[in-house]
Amino acid sequence: MTTYGTILIPVPLEQAAPVLREVCTAGYATPAGPRFCLAHPDRFVDGNGVFALAGPISAELGVPVLAAFQYDGDRLELEVWRDGVRAHRYDSWPDRDDESANDAPLGADPAAFLDFATGPVDSHRLASALADTPHGGGTRFRRDRLRKTRPVGPAKHRAVVGTADGHAASSYWQRRAPPVVSRGATRPADEEPSVQAVTSGAASDG
Repeated sequence: MTTYGTILIPVPLEQAAPVLREVCTAGYATPAGPRFCLAHPDRFVDGNGVFALAGPISAELGVPVLAAFQYDGDRLELEVWRDGVRAHRYDSWPDRDDESANDAPLGADPAAFLDFATGPVDSHRLASALADTPHGGGTRFRRDRLRKTRPVGPAKHRAVVGTADGHAASSYWQRRAPPVVSRGATRPADEEPSVQAVTSGAASDG
């Protein structure tokens, strides 16, 4: 399974896993430090994208969640959801397909993401990353010259979303739709779909 979408959830994986198995059709999740976890839904399943799932996950867990999607390295979208409602949206390149449009990011408000901090926040550095402006005297390249290759890059993604600092086992789940044939037996069509959870040391390709 390949995905560019991530949901950052400010609860441990063991607390989030039951909700993920209920809400998501397929994907995997990993711990991200002692108080966070990351969910990576399978985006090739209908209705299973990060922005479709962030609301239900936030409502079920009662915590804000941050959904992120990176488009082939040159555009990053973020959505903050609270209690099932989208509270904030960020787009690093909202007018990507419009050559004459202003390239300024949309929703570059550092305060919107403070719920997901794991420690002290350098507000100036975070604001620079969100606004796509140089920090510490760097040079900003003109976007009109780099439109086809302009990368968001992992540094910006880490600055905004954070990274998993643990390498504990990941949890992979997949909800099976009836009928399912398993070892020669067919599950009745009216039986409730089940959730398969597998714990492994690495992400699983599906």
